[in-house]
Amino acid sequence: MHFYLISPQYRAEEMDCDRFGPVPILCDFTQNQTTSSGQQYFTTPTVSESDPTPLNMPAGFELGFPDAVANMGTHAYDMAAVPNSPAEWTEPSLIYGTHGEVVFFEPMIPFQFVEGDVSQDFSQDIEYVKQTIDTLPYNLAVKYNARSGKTTVTFQGKSNKCFKEFQKARKAYKKGNK
Repeated sequence: MHFYLISPQYRAEEMDCDRFGPVPILCDFTQNQTTSSGQQYFTTPTVSESDPTPLNMPAGFELGFPDAVANMGTHAYDMAAVPNSPAEWTEPSLIYGTHGEVVFFEPMIPFQFVEGDVSQDFSQDIEYVKQTIDTLPYNLAVKYNARSGKTTVTFQGKSNKCFKEFQKARKAYKKGNK
């Protein structure tokens, strides 16, 4: 499940690219994109020109080419943590998506973590390289209850929506108390 930091309208209207013919949902990674929107799939802010580490992602994360999906973003992940086979993937992990900057985060959960007779818990604190987006989560928790068969995924972090609602309510309160 993708958790977007941008609106559906922005995704639909601003996140287009030149498509890759054999797989038309992918942005064409075999040649230069002809629009600025398409070019943003293949660029993301980094620490510096000499340090290509992406900002607003955990250390070790890299953009995965050709994982640039139109109207979605370019997927980034910790390449060193990718298992050699699906059988070796045992714990949840995170994926980030970019379009000029981080536009989504996504938990990836192996099926074997959420099935069977044994309940499982996973929790991971998330630290970012040079974080400039303060609404990114700082913790991911995944719980599987074998008895009920239910899985709970929880992110902790600041919500921009709640802050906007608070500001609106505070403004209305101040206006009413003048």
